[in-house]
Amino acid sequence: MDLQKLLDHLPEGWLSVGVALLMLLLLVAWMRAPRRGPARLTGQELALHEIRSTLGCTSQQARLLLDMYHGSSAKAIMEVKTGRAVLPDPQQTELPASAGELRFLQAEDDLLILVDRHDRAHRIPWSQQGYFSLALLDSEKRPDARGFCDANRGRLYGHLYLLRDGRWVRFLVDGGRMDYATLGERMQNTASRNLRVLLQNVAARASDLEFDDSARAFLEELRARPYASAADFERQSLARFSQLYPAQSD
Repeated sequence: MDLQKLLDHLPEGWLSVGVALLMLLLLVAWMRAPRRGPARLTGQELALHEIRSTLGCTSQQARLLLDMYHGSSAKAIMEVKTGRAVLPDPQQTELPASAGELRFLQAEDDLLILVDRHDRAHRIPWSQQGYFSLALLDSEKRPDARGFCDANRGRLYGHLYLLRDGRWVRFLVDGGRMDYATLGERMQNTASRNLRVLLQNVAARASDLEFDDSARAFLEELRARPYASAADFERQSLARFSQLYPAQSD
């Protein structure tokens, strides 16, 4: 029996039924096939996504923050949300890496010894470049004609930028939380005066350490520039640093 005779003996409508069965089999196979969900973000991509979605920033800003806080998206988000940091300028290509908050600072003849609040010690030779900026937060007085206030009233908060192993890092200095025990007999009765003595020791040894105008006024007259918030100071501090060391923002 040839093919034509076989087809002639099939019941009427067989083609439609066959096509329907084939479609049904294909549908069942498609439904049973394992499916891949959307690709899950991992590692750095996940961290960048967390920063962007939480802070509403650009990808470049997220990368700068992630690099600044050593890959910790949680730390970067917390610092911005609490006002201790601001979203960086998208035009910048590099920011000083965060080295944490200082607990202890001591000026030796040939190097600067720093200990952060996690008891990690850092030893920086005086031959390295540096920059220190200072803010007076929560000041109760209006600034004078030069823009400074009495540093005895308010909270002193600073940024210490140091060049370490070819890269800039930044330490936070909270005058009210520093350990001044190393001052010995020179210890004063207030945190502001103790910080001043400590910075005077540093300034006497660090010829390559640049001080902003607020820090210089503090060293000379115990006065400092007031800022409305730590975030405002952060913005101005980074801007001034980028002007002094433009290679960081090329």
